Amino acid sequence: MRHGIAVPDSSDNPLDPPLTQEGEQLIRQEARGLASLGLRIDAIAASPMRRAHRTAEIIAETLGLSGGPLAADSLSPGCSLASLVTLGGFLEKAHGALLVGHHPDLGNIAGALMGASQGLSLSRGGLCVLEVAGWPPQPPARLIMKLPPQVLAGLA
Repeated sequence: MRHGIAVPDSSDNPLDPPLTQEGEQLIRQEARGLASLGLRIDAIAASPMRRAHRTAEIIAETLGLSGGPLAADSLSPGCSLASLVTLGGFLEKAHGALLVGHHPDLGNIAGALMGASQGLSLSRGGLCVLEVAGWPPQPPARLIMKLPPQVLAGLA
């Protein structure tokens, strides 16, 4: 999942802006929509950047996951499929894991996992669900669904 809408010109830290109030509200709706899909998510890892980590916190709260999301440097901007190997200890026992990060990284990782020549495009708050055989994930993955934020929020 790509993080929600962030403040465009954050004066306190322009490289790490927080979510906007609208962004938080939309992610809350999306989290309720995500819950309605019946996906079994038992682990969440997120980029440590404020916009991504807050997105993951809202989803964890809504889904009732104890402990909250893991702040994972391996999901920081510029991450790749190879960087996900470091999440193994946290995610290998998970039935369903949600990764929250940035554009274009997550779309590129999804594309690489599907063996595609290019990545998926994800809007802010957009979600793609992939089925992988194990951890660390290796191609080929199967795309289960790709939902823009408006559709996901509409499922709430």
